[in-house]
Amino acid sequence: MAQINTTFKKLIKGAGLSFIGQVISTGLKYVTQVFLAWLMGAEIFGLYTLGIIIYQIGELFPRMGLETGAIRYVSVYHDAHDWGRLKGILLQALGLPLISGLVFGLGLFFSSKPIAEFFFGQPDLVPVLQIFAVALPFGASMTAGVFATTGFQTATYKVLIWEILLPLLNLMLAVALFYLGWGL
Repeated sequence: MAQINTTFKKLIKGAGLSFIGQVISTGLKYVTQVFLAWLMGAEIFGLYTLGIIIYQIGELFPRMGLETGAIRYVSVYHDAHDWGRLKGILLQALGLPLISGLVFGLGLFFSSKPIAEFFFGQPDLVPVLQIFAVALPFGASMTAGVFATTGFQTATYKVLIWEILLPLLNLMLAVALFYLGWGL
């Protein structure tokens, strides 16, 4: 019975932390979007939004579902105190999306002109896609790595990194780059 109460308390604590993190994350993301739309105007913000959508679709493939598998195996090897296999799973969860992200990122980088001009009729979209192409391997690796941390049976790392730190850094970076005159 004590085991069930401890597990239940841990579950409730994790759910509460996740909820608070998601509320903060959603708020920061909306503030960032409104800020960018206000500063850039509708046309440039539209290019940014197209770039983000293509990036998000492109990031799915390099991750190869590793974030889901990593959660399971990190949990199994962590509970079994099998530190060698745990290290191997974490390295694979970070390394494989990074390597495949480089391939997909290069593909997006070199096909950005045909994508921008043929599919969207927007030549101004080319540099946006190229910037997102450079970010693709790092984003895929980070996503898989952050989700793998939930295998440690705590939501703390994912909430702090994924739900709070990343959206906050995105907002701060958007503000800083805009005021440095970089625009989109």
